[in-house]
Amino acid sequence: MSEHSPELTCEDFLRQVPELLMSDEDIENQPHFKACSACRSLLREIETIAENASHFRFGKDDAGSDDWSETT
Repeated sequence: MSEHSPELTCEDFLRQVPELLMSDEDIENQPHFKACSACRSLLREIETIAENASHFRFGKDDAGSDDWSETT
């Protein structure tokens, strides 16, 4: 993406994040990402959430007996 520049505001950069994450581009090589500790921190948090969310299983067929316990 040629429109990226270190002069991007955090708001502008974060608007581009979904597209960057879905592309083959290495987000860590983006100038704003390299220069902005706040955006780096936020993206690390997003990665952690996404990683943890991948461990959830949804739907009746996916829930095993150890997945949920009744407390009543």
